[in-house]
Amino acid sequence: MALLPHWLKDLTPEMIKRAEVELGETPEKRKIAMEELGQLIDDEEDFQIPTDEQFLQRFLRAKKYEVKRAFKSLKLYYSLKASFPDLLNVLPSDVEHILEKDILMVTTKRGLNAEGVLILLLGVVDDDWSVSADDLTRAAFISADIGVEAEASQICGSSVIFDLKGVTWRTLVRLSTPKILSLMAKGLQDAWPHRINGIHVVNEPRYFTYTYNIIRPMLSRKMRKRVHFHGKNLDSLHKHFPVEILPEALGGKAGKKEFKEFRENILDREKLGEKLRNFVYEGVKFPEANSELFESESYN
Repeated sequence: MALLPHWLKDLTPEMIKRAEVELGETPEKRKIAMEELGQLIDDEEDFQIPTDEQFLQRFLRAKKYEVKRAFKSLKLYYSLKASFPDLLNVLPSDVEHILEKDILMVTTKRGLNAEGVLILLLGVVDDDWSVSADDLTRAAFISADIGVEAEASQICGSSVIFDLKGVTWRTLVRLSTPKILSLMAKGLQDAWPHRINGIHVVNEPRYFTYTYNIIRPMLSRKMRKRVHFHGKNLDSLHKHFPVEILPEALGGKAGKKEFKEFRENILDREKLGEKLRNFVYEGVKFPEANSELFESESYN
């Protein structure tokens, strides 16, 4: 089966059908949902955001066209940006120095089920103290923001691979601050308009349980079931992802060319980054534990 490019120009007939079956998407339902979401945005005080259909459909698809859930996610998305502007309200050019280190990439080809795939090679960081947890967070979130611009990812979902080969205890502690872990859990589950198919951890050291024990209580039951630990067994990872899209470090065939293509795709979308950061929600700030806005929900 031929693998599809990440930046697919048009949805395939199979994707259109999948959107109807899995998300309940039809032209009529999309029109009604857009109108209802637009009205909720208009009625919300101090909430001036992009209201074009291309942007809002990310949130509707992520929440299977349940308008109130999509609106809650949209508010949380901008509340997090307002609360952590130095981490989340950034431009592609702000993280160019991180992208050049080939630490992360959205694969140029899609996975077996046409999902988008984000890979972070955290072992690269161990010898490079110029890369901070904040740097990685900025790069990961702007890459996720731009990656989900592709409609195929909105419908088919995304997976994340963390390669921890060579990560020492000292580096793990440096990158796993409670603030960053909490932000990652809340952002991935409830705010960012992604359908997360799976989180895969490879080459994890035994002391990684320290980090996972912090973040596990923040994950919904459904999300916990989507976390996979592969250890050093790359054959196990390859059952989920074709080697054609994986970097050489993960037993794949992708190399410098694919990292370069990813980097160029991200940096070419500076205008999209400017559009997304020109709007913030001056409502509830994160983390308001008692706020209804920030209550975790079952992830679909």
